[in-house]
Amino acid sequence: MKNLLIFTLLLMLMQTGVTTGQKIKDEASQGSLNTVIVATAPETESLTKLWVDGFESSNTGMKAELVPPSRASEADIQFVTGNSLIAGKAGSEWRMIVGRDVVIPVISESNPFFNDVLSTGVSPEKFALLLTDQNCTWGKLLGTSSTVSLTVMLSGDNIKTYVARFANTEVDRLHVSSVASQADFMEAIRKDQGTIGFCRLADLTDKNSRSFLSGYRIIPIDVNNNGQSDYFEKFYSDYSSFNRGVYIGKYPKTLCNNIFAVASSQPAGGAGSALLRYILVDGQPTIAASGYTALAEGEGLFRREELAGNQTTEAPVNDGAPLLRSAMWVLAVILGVSLLAYLIYRFTKSGVSAGYLNENLPQESFSEKSLVIPGGMLFGKSHTWAFMEKDGAVRVGIDDFLQHVTGTITRVRMKPAGEKVHRGDHILSIVQKGKQLDIQSPVSGTITSVNEKLAVNTGVINSSPYNDGWVYTIEPDNWVQESQLMAMAGKYFDRIKQEFTQVKDFLASLPGVSSDRYASIVLQDGGELKDGLLEEFGPEIWEEFQTKFIDSLH
Repeated sequence: MKNLLIFTLLLMLMQTGVTTGQKIKDEASQGSLNTVIVATAPETESLTKLWVDGFESSNTGMKAELVPPSRASEADIQFVTGNSLIAGKAGSEWRMIVGRDVVIPVISESNPFFNDVLSTGVSPEKFALLLTDQNCTWGKLLGTSSTVSLTVMLSGDNIKTYVARFANTEVDRLHVSSVASQADFMEAIRKDQGTIGFCRLADLTDKNSRSFLSGYRIIPIDVNNNGQSDYFEKFYSDYSSFNRGVYIGKYPKTLCNNIFAVASSQPAGGAGSALLRYILVDGQPTIAASGYTALAEGEGLFRREELAGNQTTEAPVNDGAPLLRSAMWVLAVILGVSLLAYLIYRFTKSGVSAGYLNENLPQESFSEKSLVIPGGMLFGKSHTWAFMEKDGAVRVGIDDFLQHVTGTITRVRMKPAGEKVHRGDHILSIVQKGKQLDIQSPVSGTITSVNEKLAVNTGVINSSPYNDGWVYTIEPDNWVQESQLMAMAGKYFDRIKQEFTQVKDFLASLPGVSSDRYASIVLQDGGELKDGLLEEFGPEIWEEFQTKFIDSLH
């Protein structure tokens, strides 16, 4: 046994030496990790310059060198649009979305046809007719008897390709007019009832508050051509909802053009990854200044955490760092091998087969019968609970159902003590590797204390949601009335049984979910759900779950 352990340790050390030597060689060929060479396509040049300047200002000691197109082959990272990638102007083995260019149809709120347009939407087929028929009327568009002529105006010629692609036609077949000035465009849309427009989302967005300009609205697109605004099409009312709808794919992709960071491989530390981390969060507000659209709320954080989770080096290093890392790596391997050897020895000595370490554990599941539902607590519709303490303070948290659905929670974003909240307000966010759900408060009042344990050990919200995993204590303002709006354990159990069925229907209706994948999520033993079922899905499904099972229930 002793000889076997020594032999295994030597093999591991030899492999570590080879790997580390190759790593040092690769790092030496990359040059200084404190500098990243950046190239850009012409359409993203002004935006890239803003990013480079902001990055260098906020990251002392790091430099982003912006090179001309003639030196693009030398660049570590390039910033291009999706159109450039399709046209073959840039290519890479790795890419990440860092912003968007979104074109929208616009109507004035003073237009006499405004209410009809918003209630029914306009299908892509009718838009195609409008864009190619020089004799189109509001009657043709809305299916009424109106003979008022209808024309389309574009905010600049540079969006013609988007509009033509949306209408599935050639650019020279479009019957549209263009104006170069954004002010002239907005004025024409406001004054002329026979005119609607296409512009960039940034043109309709207030640069400071990220809300729509007063007096204008985006025309809803009736994607399934059924003449009504369905549930999944109701995301046009405000900037945040619309931008989230674009992100999760509800808006026609023909009217969107992603801005990508592209590289031969994912940046694995130093200035390269630092630049991307800056752009994904701190660099987002500068996007509107270049006429583009920032990532949806929470999307930048998700992509940054995804980036961090897939790389091995996070911080810039000095010239002696490769040697230091090598020593640390060797030490870590020695400790790891020693621990593994000890465990094998203990298992062997106690008569337990070492092969047990590699066995797959049974797949865990949960149902309404396995949920913990304590008596004496009140439960809110958005999967929160509330319990009044002897001193009159109300302790609140999330319920057992929600922590089973999300799986392991990696972060909890909380408000500070002393902040005033109202019933239905966003009170906390539970996060799993960048994907998040926003939870509403079940009561109104003032936060008197915050569970500090959750800042260092979020696991307790999974293991003990009703005890150690509580989130706040709140001094209530209207407990008598608001407590009557919550459910006691028995009524809550009946509601949860219905919700299990709704969750299964929700999963079955998701686009791209195969029958095999559905069967792995909804287990056949009594139709139980797989524990942590949302872990298998991306942020777009979390957004859908948020809308259907949290926001709509309050």
